[in-house]
Amino acid sequence: MIQTIDPGRPVTGEYQDYFDTYISLVEEGNILEILEEQITTIAEMLAAVPDSQLDCLHEPYTWTIKQVIGHCVDTERIFGYRACRFAANDPTPVPGFDQDTYVDNTDYQGVSLEALIQELLLARQANLAMLKRQTQDAWLRTGTADGKTMSVRAAAYVMAGHIIHHFKIIEKRLASG
Repeated sequence: MIQTIDPGRPVTGEYQDYFDTYISLVEEGNILEILEEQITTIAEMLAAVPDSQLDCLHEPYTWTIKQVIGHCVDTERIFGYRACRFAANDPTPVPGFDQDTYVDNTDYQGVSLEALIQELLLARQANLAMLKRQTQDAWLRTGTADGKTMSVRAAAYVMAGHIIHHFKIIEKRLASG
């Protein structure tokens, strides 16, 4: 069941400008409902990716589709962790992360598509469960990530927008591939 709290959209100052790329992709609505609806989208879209395309590089991209999915898993975890810390009012700054280091040092190719999908769904479900228990005040709490302020609701919107961003790229790659 979706909690009745609607934390609203994050506003300028709750996140670094870089994240506008993701937040602007998220349609109006309750972010908890959007995150939950994406669970079905994630499962359906990724299950439809042909095996022949999973390990291909499509110019100008430098990651395979499996690496992109793995990157989505890692990012989901990282932003969920940030949201959890900030909601708890933990004042300890959280460092940034280098997405390329994660991709370069993780064997996403050696993992089945089904396992990657399951891992992404589990990460999303865990984040969603954590977000559903937050109070209205917790959604507005902020912390420091990568030297910049971020609110809990901004982290949730980044999670949703990040998936939209990468799934649009995957669809484009598959259409041209």
